[in-house]
Amino acid sequence: MKKLDWITQTVERNAYRIGLIIITLSLLVIVSVLSGCSDDDDKKAIDPRETLPGTWTLGANGSVVKDGSDVTDDYAGLQIAFAANSTYTGTNSEPLWNNAGTWAWATTSTTALTLDGDFAVFVTTLDSEALVLRFTLAADDLEGGRVSSLAGEYTVTLERN
Repeated sequence: MKKLDWITQTVERNAYRIGLIIITLSLLVIVSVLSGCSDDDDKKAIDPRETLPGTWTLGANGSVVKDGSDVTDDYAGLQIAFAANSTYTGTNSEPLWNNAGTWAWATTSTTALTLDGDFAVFVTTLDSEALVLRFTLAADDLEGGRVSSLAGEYTVTLERN
């Protein structure tokens, strides 16, 4: 019994110190855990306007959808290269867009482009790996005998080359 009384008395005399040690250790554990977490705010935000220049292709994950139907096979090898000097070049891109021309942001946001001064293209996705464009080809914009078969609402999904 004496041994148990001695332990009880020691704990009672040092309860304040023991409490401080437990609190200190708990705080150290919390700080260690929180310092190991990454903070996304440390990374510099990338302006989407800087992401657009480069070459975008159908690649393995791209597609061309017209009025809800997949027509990707009709545009094998499709690509568009946006240059920082506001020009672009296309490959296998007609009639979707010209094989060469100019581009500009239509507004201060990154949701719309204008190709060749008057062709509106909505940008639904733009990041370092994917570019999704949505636009309408009107019969008035097209030439040749396939006007009615080419006119429609298009969604083109491209990946960075």
